[in-house]
Amino acid sequence: GSDMVDVARTRQLVDSVYAMQSILDPDVHRDENTRGMLLTYAASYMTLANAYQRQSRPADAEHALYLASRLDMDRDHKLTILYHLSNFAVEAGDYNRALSALDTVRALGYTDPEFAALRGAAYQGKGDFSRAETAYLGAIGADPSRPEYVQALLRLYLYSMHDEAKGRALLQQWLRRVPNDSVAARQLRQLS
Repeated sequence: GSDMVDVARTRQLVDSVYAMQSILDPDVHRDENTRGMLLTYAASYMTLANAYQRQSRPADAEHALYLASRLDMDRDHKLTILYHLSNFAVEAGDYNRALSALDTVRALGYTDPEFAALRGAAYQGKGDFSRAETAYLGAIGADPSRPEYVQALLRLYLYSMHDEAKGRALLQQWLRRVPNDSVAARQLRQLS
């Protein structure tokens, strides 16, 4: 189909055939053509990562995006790569790499509740439940209308921290804001 990628061939082309030896050298002048080539490399790595993800190879997907993250790109393209890198790294269980990518996002001055939620997932995966809770609460505080952040925090409370009281309190608070959420209402009944 149109979304099929010859992973081995694409990897061989990026690594060997079209390899630009100085692509990571910050001293090499970046004119408009060079910046365009960098974006092509990044797009190729993103294509590889997505193909690896479809093949249930999250570690390979993460590695392809790690290579892309080393490229000198404008902020918006860099953020896209870092978002996917942190997401794939969490899925692959490489929580330190996910946190490193998220630290870079923070250093770029970008804040978004999605990144806070990813940070929560990485800390949760590492077993650092206090920091995970803080990150999830930050995501909820930044966008209190998103039920997926509440659900992520609820899973932390129930399955990682084994704290039903915090889970109940969270659901009660959520239902005061969104009283028609039948899923949360059912979950609260199950905890009572």
